[in-house]
Amino acid sequence: MKLRVKSRYSSSLGSYQAGDVVDVDDAIAALIQRDSPGSFEPAGPPPSNPEPKNISPADVERNPTVSDQVVPDRRYKSGYKRKT
Repeated sequence: MKLRVKSRYSSSLGSYQAGDVVDVDDAIAALIQRDSPGSFEPAGPPPSNPEPKNISPADVERNPTVSDQVVPDRRYKSGYKRKT
């Protein structure tokens, strides 16, 4: 049975990385799916990539991406203050 690994899995039955497609016999497949049900799914055809859509600059201004956001530097703030 072919399984697609959804998240990293490691046990005595094997170690697999996310995105791998592994071919195991049915008994082992049943064991690892019972051991970690969210880590594997039956491997069908590979997922197709949707066509990229055209994004206008106005769309970017309305919905900034995470990389466009400015995050304050909080390293200098600590909760502990020494007594002097």
